[in-house]
Amino acid sequence: MPCNPWIKQLAKDRTFVDVGGLWNTVNERVTIAAKAGAAQVTMIDGMDPEDPWWQKFYERCRTE
Repeated sequence: MPCNPWIKQLAKDRTFVDVGGLWNTVNERVTIAAKAGAAQVTMIDGMDPEDPWWQKFYERCRTE
């Protein structure tokens, strides 16, 4: 996953929202912000809650 230095610099102790980052779960930034010490992270996406991409996202969160 490409590194985003600005997320690492700005996310610590702040809230972070990734809007539309679910697609293929390869471009999401929630896990980067969480690792950088964000106080709280949220993923917002219009995909159906039963869509398999949500499960892939949750798996990624557990393994990152």
